[in-house]
This record gives sequence, C-alpha cells and structure tokens, in this order.
Amino acid sequence: MLGLCSSAEPDLSYAVYCDRTNTPWRSTQQGELAWTADQAERRRRGETDEDPFEAYNPFRQGRH
Repeated sequence: MLGLCSSAEPDLSYAVYCDRTNTPWRSTQQGELAWTADQAERRRRGETDEDPFEAYNPFRQGRH
C-alpha cells in the first residue's frame, strides 16, 4: 500500500521482490495506483490541469 508521503515509485521491498522473481511491477495494480498518485500530485501542484483518472495511464488497457 502506498503511504501518503511516498513517491510514485513502488516501495523498496516490493521492488526487490519483483526483481528477484522477474515479476514486472509496472504492469501490476500497484504500478497503476502509483501512476495515478503521481498524476494527482502534479495536478495538486498546478503542473497540469488534467484529471488523473481521465489522463493517459500506461497501465490501463486502451478503450475499445
């Protein structure tokens, strides 16, 4: 679970586990949540006006 003070990167123990097991962390739900959190923070700081839930997210499948 991502903490309030963490960046948009996975926590270290999760990243180490994924490296050790060759699991692609970027394609997991944690990767998607981290991306959304990063986009929400950018919006909060005024760097973008895109809604983080509507903006492009590389972890979501394309809309058909």
